[in-house]
Amino acid sequence: HLVSDLTINSGIMMAIMNYYRHINRKEIQFDFVYFVELDEKATYKTEIESLGGEIFLIPRPTLSPCYISYLHRFFATHKEEHLAIHIHEVYLTFMFASFARIYKLKIITHCHNTKFSDHILHAIRNRILCLGINKNADLRFACSKAAGLALYGKHATFTVINNAIDLNKFAFDSDKRKFIRQSLNIENKTVIGHVGRFNQQKNHQFLVKIFNEFHKTNSDSVLLLIGEGPLMDEVRGQLAKLSLEDSAIFLGRRRDVAELYNAMDVFVFPSLFEGLGIVLIEAQANGLPCVIASCVPQEAIIDRAVIVNLSQSPLYWSNTISKVLCSQRTNCDMQKIYSSGFEIKTEAAILEKKYTNLLNKCPLRTE
Repeated sequence: HLVSDLTINSGIMMAIMNYYRHINRKEIQFDFVYFVELDEKATYKTEIESLGGEIFLIPRPTLSPCYISYLHRFFATHKEEHLAIHIHEVYLTFMFASFARIYKLKIITHCHNTKFSDHILHAIRNRILCLGINKNADLRFACSKAAGLALYGKHATFTVINNAIDLNKFAFDSDKRKFIRQSLNIENKTVIGHVGRFNQQKNHQFLVKIFNEFHKTNSDSVLLLIGEGPLMDEVRGQLAKLSLEDSAIFLGRRRDVAELYNAMDVFVFPSLFEGLGIVLIEAQANGLPCVIASCVPQEAIIDRAVIVNLSQSPLYWSNTISKVLCSQRTNCDMQKIYSSGFEIKTEAAILEKKYTNLLNKCPLRTE
């Protein structure tokens, strides 16, 4: 798997790891190539190694002759270990596919979003780099139909690989709810929750405006934010200007997100764009009422989700939150999620079949 980093804060890595834990590792083994090094405690490194995977940190990709020579050496060194490369950083397909062909690796591309970037110059660059992607890929994956159409186009064939989860892990637990709310000192609070990286795509600034409106008439409310990112300090400053800093809780990167959903009363997801929105699947599996932006792909809308257009005012969003909070917190209709294709054991078996069919049932290196 070619990814940018191994952080637990990455939705892409979260999706890959869900499959890795449940795929038959005696038949299919995952190794990881990445180029952004982070604090090991904030990554999946230890777990990957415990599951039998190898990890390769490479330099950041460039078009320099030195980097091209490096890739030649890297692929030549590991050509006996791997039969396929699964590319999640799709804008790098043009570069890595050429070496994969030389060393006879199958090429899988995997689109995880409906836009090429939330920065206009990066989006233009990435769109150009992806122009030949359909010719380079032996197998084309996407996390949703909308994401696949955005990258591959309406005339290309691709397979939607659902960002499936362990449903039992996310089931609502009243005991955990009580414990977590006590530990965070929010027992008697109305908790508006959000999980996501602090970047432009996740639209935290608008989320704060929504919370500001809600807090005006619900002084006992708190905003629970899980994740990190470059805009975190900006969001803190925005809350401070509104005198809401004491009503917001920043939990940073967490490995216990599945448990933290229990502490929330509503999940608010005002993203500017989404390939799918795996955290929304998790929140719904927990039985949380969700208020979400209309850009979220239809596949991710399963149970108890209310759609609101981003053109609506923060007050409108706040009023919608108040309405969904009037309904009683209940367990999710798990059958809806099963039938929607988000149960990980079933989906892992499907992915395994896709891999083996691509490789003509040629066995991969085992544990």
